[in-house]
Amino acid sequence: IARNCPALEKINLGQTDVSDDDIRALVEHCPLLVRLDLEGTGISTHGLKFLTAAPCRKTIRTINLWGCNGIDDEALLLLAGSSLPALRKLH
Repeated sequence: IARNCPALEKINLGQTDVSDDDIRALVEHCPLLVRLDLEGTGISTHGLKFLTAAPCRKTIRTINLWGCNGIDDEALLLLAGSSLPALRKLH
């Protein structure tokens, strides 16, 4: 999806088997991403670190991590920090 849809703005991957590598591909190839829903996935802190260096870090406004048990305080601090200037909602 990521390679063939570079204009993608919103994606809901909630309750899927998405991996950290899948997230890396998505955020690297979709620079216009505004909303990312990862509710209930096995995403880890490692996977979220890719987001802070990806092209979409300037456009992403909403991230849903509800029920993601693989992330820790480090990931939340990274996401809430200045590396994502457009972020307005972090669930």
